[in-house]
Amino acid sequence: MLSIFAQNFRFLREEKGISQTEMGDELGFSRASVDAYEDDRAMPPYPKLKTIADYFNLAIEEITEEELWNSPLEKEIQRVQKENEDIEEKIGEELRLHLKSLNIEIEDEGDVNQEIRSEFRIPIIEKKFFDKYIKNSWPSISDSFKKIVFQMPEKKQYRAFEAGEDFPMNNSVLIGTQLKNLETIKDSERYLIVSERLGLLYRRVFNQIKSKGVLILSGEVAGIELSEIHSSEIKEIWKIEAFYSITLPEPNQNHTQALKLAQALTAELKRLNTKS
Repeated sequence: MLSIFAQNFRFLREEKGISQTEMGDELGFSRASVDAYEDDRAMPPYPKLKTIADYFNLAIEEITEEELWNSPLEKEIQRVQKENEDIEEKIGEELRLHLKSLNIEIEDEGDVNQEIRSEFRIPIIEKKFFDKYIKNSWPSISDSFKKIVFQMPEKKQYRAFEAGEDFPMNNSVLIGTQLKNLETIKDSERYLIVSERLGLLYRRVFNQIKSKGVLILSGEVAGIELSEIHSSEIKEIWKIEAFYSITLPEPNQNHTQALKLAQALTAELKRLNTKS
């Protein structure tokens, strides 16, 4: 039977949703060491045991003596997680039915119709996976996402995102292409910005990268204030090429304020350059 520590270590790592390799990187251990500790083939020396306990904000006694996977608190957490999973499953089914109403098919993992050309399969990032998408690199998680089957007018590398509450129409799907160069962003066009701090943002964008190193963001939903984001905070940016929804749009916000601000910043930059 595995030791309490071995079971706790595996349990805590899986609770964080990271691999043995990622756990090793976090702690400064090799993947082989993590695997050995979890399989109870080795016990970490005291300094490494202290590192593990500190990483999880636990005392050494807790991680070596208490059955953390079986605690009353953990059982309550699991109960809440189960409820959330049931809700997510219901939302996922609602998304599937919504897409079907738009003549968009969605494939489960491994459900591949060979008659459908690969360029018609577009990976879709559902809301419940936004955190996972933001925190991990795409190659490491790409196989875990479903794909929608839809023919776009051009042959490009598309990615679909379930729209959040900052998109004007509920139950919508956004399809975009990734931009590698922020300086190519065009004023007043719609983009999806991926930021570790701010999450996924759907905004009209005004480009001030050259002058200030920022993008001015204007929301299309009432209550979203005009804001800026520095280029260093942008992990990815996607130009929205299409969206699909059965919800009719609300009247758009007036973007005059954002346009005036962008124009004023450009004029000020020209004035400063002229003086110099």
